Parts: sequence; structure tokens; C-alpha cells
Amino acid sequence: MAGALTFLLIGCLLQGVQCGQWRVNILQTIEVLRGSCVTIPCSFHIDRTYDNNLDQTCKAVWKNRSNSEVVFDSKTRTNGELIGALTDKDCTTTLNNMVSDGTYLFRLECENALKWEFSNDLINIVTKADPPSPTLTPSTLEVEEGKSVNVTCSAPAPCLSHPPTLTWSPRLGDSQETLQENQDKTKVQTSVLTFTASQLHHGQKISCTALYRKQDGSPDASVTTALTANVSCVQCEPWRVNMLQTIEVLRGSCVTIPCSFDIDRKYNNNLDQTCKAVWKKRSNDEVVFDSKTRTNGELIGALTDRDCTTTLNNMVSDDTYYFRLECENDLKYSFNNDLNLVTKADPPSPTLTPSTLEVEEGTSVSVTCSAPAPCLSHPPTLTWSPRLGDSQETLQENQDRTKVQTSVLTFTASQLHHGQKISCTALYRKQDGSNQSSSSKTSALTVSFPPQILASSHCTKTESQVNCSCETVGNPSPTLHWHLDGRPVNQSGEVLISSGSLNGTGLRSFITVNKLKDRSLSTLFCHSFNSLGSARQQFCVNTPEDQRSTKRQDQLMSILFITTTVTLLVLVCVLLFVIRAQKNYRDSKSQLTGETSTTAPSQGIEAPSKREEAIYANTDDLRQADSADPETISEPNRTNLPSTGPDNVPGERHSSENNEEGSDVLYSTVNWKNKSKKNKVEDSVDMNPSGSSYLEEEKYMAKGMCKNFVSNAMVMGNLYDEAEPRNVGKEVECEYAQVKFKRKSTMHK
Repeated sequence: MAGALTFLLIGCLLQGVQCGQWRVNILQTIEVLRGSCVTIPCSFHIDRTYDNNLDQTCKAVWKNRSNSEVVFDSKTRTNGELIGALTDKDCTTTLNNMVSDGTYLFRLECENALKWEFSNDLINIVTKADPPSPTLTPSTLEVEEGKSVNVTCSAPAPCLSHPPTLTWSPRLGDSQETLQENQDKTKVQTSVLTFTASQLHHGQKISCTALYRKQDGSPDASVTTALTANVSCVQCEPWRVNMLQTIEVLRGSCVTIPCSFDIDRKYNNNLDQTCKAVWKKRSNDEVVFDSKTRTNGELIGALTDRDCTTTLNNMVSDDTYYFRLECENDLKYSFNNDLNLVTKADPPSPTLTPSTLEVEEGTSVSVTCSAPAPCLSHPPTLTWSPRLGDSQETLQENQDRTKVQTSVLTFTASQLHHGQKISCTALYRKQDGSNQSSSSKTSALTVSFPPQILASSHCTKTESQVNCSCETVGNPSPTLHWHLDGRPVNQSGEVLISSGSLNGTGLRSFITVNKLKDRSLSTLFCHSFNSLGSARQQFCVNTPEDQRSTKRQDQLMSILFITTTVTLLVLVCVLLFVIRAQKNYRDSKSQLTGETSTTAPSQGIEAPSKREEAIYANTDDLRQADSADPETISEPNRTNLPSTGPDNVPGERHSSENNEEGSDVLYSTVNWKNKSKKNKVEDSVDMNPSGSSYLEEEKYMAKGMCKNFVSNAMVMGNLYDEAEPRNVGKEVECEYAQVKFKRKSTMHK
């Protein structure tokens, strides 16, 4: 039994030695793009005694270590391809459509005694969503202008049947692509770009993109690596772009980028109308604006004037941008400077200048509200609250060429404005369809004004004391003193004074004066003052007896006022009457002194009372007539007299008289007509032949009724007349007045 065990042990040891000669050379880990293929570099060793068994009947099998599932069989070519020759101990294999991570082992099977599973050597395959990035050599490019440059781009090639495709941007020269093998038998795709460095290449981004194809039907994947060329030139003029490093903009709104650039003057002729401005993202070289297509913006400046000012629309995220100049000639240049655009959820707040408003009452005030205008096409709208005056809005430019919207509010400071809050609101419009945004800035207005005593100041009085309240406002806050009988009064046993604040800038003071029975008529006033002026309010403080005396004086003053008013009214009436009488006198005199006068009938004249109206002649003219011994005037016939009534009217009376020389007498017809039959007229009117009189139209009152009297006479030249009183009966409606005319010696017959 012991001999048998020894034999078995020796056999196992010998077999262990032989097992140590069976091995496979593979990578422990390999990364592959998910959905793509992978090529596994592989070689193996077997015991020499089985070399003759390694023939064409052998096959390569790859199994999943976790579940022993066969993922590839070289005889059936399922899901892959055997690249190497097993007879040369080369088991390199390509596995297709790798979609998940796994650990795999290699098994060698021949149609003879050679069958071996290399379970001790395993490979771990890791799938990645993104392909590996290419590598640029050198990683930084610093070269002098005119030198030849070689840049190599290398990208891993996990699958030999689908190596990546490498492309250069921009294509500055020729490129040559090859597939190379690393020391670990993995493959790498390389491309070498060769060009001559130029100043136009300075600051230009040179990028290499590796494109990987997939087998699962999903889109191909690509990845890019870039470097920036730094081309130096001693005799070259600088290429630079002038713009801000950072600009803040309201998210969803537009932004205007102030921009200008300089180029080497030897390229001035290349700067023409074919040039365009291109703005790109530095992170992925994505074009965000092209001035030829006007995509997502607008070129404000003129490139031929080296002005690259541009408006970019609808900025929704933070990013870094750079400017590139491209012309349809050799001029193509990317500038190094980067612009950081920072988007904000809220708009910037406006500023008020001056920040504190402290002015004197009556002075003119100008307040400026300024709000950044990041976008020229959509500047903010500024509004004031409250609108204390006129405002003027303008768009101004800062030294860094950014724009700011300003509004200047101008008004005159008033006491009513003191403590008032002035607010300026900036309203910004968006382009992404969201609501408009606004922000405000508020400042309090401080107005200095001299003190004023309010109308609410008053006094109340009893027999024993008087209580007065004086309220004053002013800025600076005023000081208030009391004065009694012209002298300052302070706190004492007879006088109590207390004070308190009123609305911040005001003061309220109370005073109580006791023992009024022992005091005579007194005057109390409060005096308020500050650095800008003073004010004073007087209160009359009287004893009860003085109050009664004052009341009697008020009554007397009222009576005197009423009497004076009535007297003035009477005087005005008399004056009006005299003025009217003088006017009537002038009118009648102008009628009597005319060359000829026609005696016209009077229509609608009321009948006079019983006593006739008297018609008088001018006595001055009579005296002249007597002295001048005028010629006799013949008396006209009755039928020649003008009359307003019919020829035969009851009550018609005639009278004729001869003068001292037997002169004729002319008659004037007077027509009275009753206006109302209800009232009786007077029996007669005495006519006074003496005095200075004239024919006139008069109105008089008879028994409460208004009467009109008209007398017309024909005057030939300057005549003297004598009037004789007549009696008119109640029933008379038309009467004639007898008038005696005398002719002057100078008059014609």
C-alpha cells in the first residue's frame, strides 16, 4: 500500500512539472468602445511532447469565465475571427460587438489528444461608452515662422478590422496615416501632419479627430484632441484682439461683445469684403456665430475697419468663446484671447447718482439712473417712481466700450419731497420666451427747509389758566422757545412747558400759564428756528373782562361796517343818476342845436297824469332873442303840424299866442298813449316855463307805473320857445303841446 501511494505522488509531481509548460500570453485588461469589436493579442506554449498534435485540425475557443459560455469558436467563426495561426502558436482573435464587461479564457482543441484549457491566464475586457482620446506629439507647438512642422496624432486601435479614422482641422498641409504596433502587441493608428509655420498659424487651434465605427447599429463615436500653435516672429507685427475677458448677461437675453483686432500689415490687402467673423466655443470648437450665415447673432462692426463687435442671441449657459477671422484667401486667423460669458438668472441692478440726496428746498435736483445694457438691440427701459419731474433717457458708452442706459430726472426740491423714496426700475426683455425681468434701486430724499409753524397750533383758556400747543416742522429739526409779554419764558411754578418730537423732523411743545386773574392783557408767542431761518406764531391771551370788551368792540365794528357799506351804495346810486342826467342833457341839446329838426310822432307813449309834462325852452337863447329883436315867425296851419294820431281826435287842444311883435307860433304835436287802463293818470302836470330846459325823453313813475314821455319839435335854425302848461283829462289819449317859437334876426324865413 505504501509503495502505491509513493508512485501516485511521484506521478502527480511529474504531471505538475509538465503543467507548468502550458501557458498563454495575453493582456490582463483591454478597453474597447461599447458596441465595437476588440482584437486580443494572444500566443501560447504547450508541452513539447504535443508539438506533433498541433495541426490544422486544431481550433481556438474563447469562453466566458463566469458561466463557461463559449463566445467564440474559430471553426464556426461565431461572433469573431481568428487572426493568428494556431500552428504558429498565435491565438490572436477579434471578438465582435462587445456590449458588456467580462473575463475570458482561451481553450485549445485539436482532433487528437491535444486538448488544453488555459484557465490560469485570463483577460478582462472593459467596455467604454466613449472612445479613447488621440494623442498629439508634440503636445505643445512653439515654432518660429518659416520652420517646417511635424505633428503626429496617435489613436488606439482596439479592433484591427475597424481601426479609427484620423482627420486634421484645419488642414494646414499634407498628412500620412499608418497603423503601428506597440510592444504589448496592441495596435495604434497614427497620422503625421506636415506644414510650414506662418504667422497666420499663431494662436490657431490644431485638432485631430479620431472616428470609431460601431457594430451594434448605434452612431459612430468620435473624439478630438487639440493644441494651440505658438508661432514667433521677430519682424512680424502683433496679431491681437481687443475685447473683455468676462461679460455678464441676463440668461435668455442677448449680449453685444465689443471687439476690435489688429493684424500684420502685410496681410492688409487680404482684409476685404470676403472676410467673415466666426465665434466658437473654446471647449469643443463649436461654431456659435457665423457672420455670413448670421446664425444666432449679428455682426455690428465692419471687419474691413478691424471692428468685430458682435451681438450673440439667446445666451442660456456659461461658456468660453474665441474670435476667428476667415477670408476667402490666405487670411485665416484664430485669436488667442478668450471671452467668458456668464449668464445670470437676475438682471443687474441700476445705480443712482448721487447715491444720497441731500438738498435745500427750492434748489434744482438732477438724479441719474444708470443700468448696464449688455445687448444693444434690447437695452433696458428705465422708469421713475414717483415722477417728480421731467426725465431724459440716453444710451452712453463706457471706456471699455460697453453700453449703459441712463435716465436723468430733474425737479425742484420741495418740503413735500422730504423723506420721500425715489425709485428707478430697469426692465430687461428676454429672447427665450420667458417673462421679462426687472430690478430697482431706491434712495431717500432729504430736503433742508426753514421751520414752519403748523396751523394746528392753538390755545384753550379758562379763568385760571391758558393751555397752548405749538407745532413746528423743519429740517434740520428746529428748536422752539416760548415768549410771554415779549420776554422768554421758562419752566416755573406758574408756567409748565413740555416738548416732544413730531414726524421725525418736527417738534411739538405745550405750555400752561396759571394765575391769569392777577394778569393783565398778555401776548404769548412761540419762536421756532434752525440754521436756515425762523418762524413765529403769536397767541393773544386775554382775561375774561378783556374778552367781553373785545366782544363789544366786535359788535361795534360790525355795525360800523354795515353803515359804511350802505352809505357807499347810496353814493354809487346818486352818482349813476347824475351821470345819466348829464348824458340825457347832452343828447337833447344836440337835437335842439341842429340846422333842421323834424317833428316826428311818438309811438306807444303812455298818457301822462292829470298834470301835463312841462316843456321848457333854453333861457339863454331867449335872452339872446330878446336882445337881438328876431323876426316874427308865422304860425303854421293846423294841418301842417305832425301828429301821431288822426286829425280829429277828442280832447285835441290848440293854442296860439303872438309875441310882442306879433310873431307866428309853431306847434309841436305830443302823443300820449295809456299803457294800462287799470291805473288812473294824474289830472294835470304843471309846466314850468322858466329855467334852462330842453326837449327830452323822460321816464317817471305815476302811481306805481313806469311812464314814457316824448316831445318832438321842429327847429329851424336857433329858436327860442316858450311852453305853456296844459291840462290833460283822464280820457285824453293824444295831446298837443303849445310851443312858441321866436326867430333870431340871423335866421332865414
